[in-house]
Amino acid sequence: MQRKGLTLVEISVVVALIGLLSSIVYVSHRGRLARSRLAKVEAHLATASTALFQFAADNGYVYPPDTSRALPTGLEPYLSNTNFTTERIFPFGVFDYDNWTIGGQKVYQVSYRLCSLSDPDSRCSDPVLFPDFVKNSAIYYCISGNCVPHESSPNVPAYCVTCPEGQKNKNRAPQHWI
Repeated sequence: MQRKGLTLVEISVVVALIGLLSSIVYVSHRGRLARSRLAKVEAHLATASTALFQFAADNGYVYPPDTSRALPTGLEPYLSNTNFTTERIFPFGVFDYDNWTIGGQKVYQVSYRLCSLSDPDSRCSDPVLFPDFVKNSAIYYCISGNCVPHESSPNVPAYCVTCPEGQKNKNRAPQHWI
């Protein structure tokens, strides 16, 4: 007897192989997407840091006041000839500028926070790169001072762009540039 078609076992094996391969591709793509988002955030933070330094240089080395989950007004001319945008790179992310005095020392940094202040903590993390991030966690770029993820929460999980390679995921980033 000549058989036409596939048996149920053969079809099940093919479906299982397709499922396994697609899950491998999905996990690989998710990791690549998260790393490309991080690279874009790092580039934008470097651009914003340069703009802030130029702003301060043009204003007697006085940095603008602190902002809450935003960049200070007045940076637009310094960012106009760059590819910088304030678009959300991570789904709920926002740029932030910090001008703090911590322990008597001035701290200037630009940050990217994965959520706004009104978002629940569940939106403040990324399952691939930053699963333990909370509301005050940040990807931050230290301009000057002993930078921290957040003034009120210096020990929350964070990612420091300007720290030495072995300290990128540490909470504190001693930087003294100016």
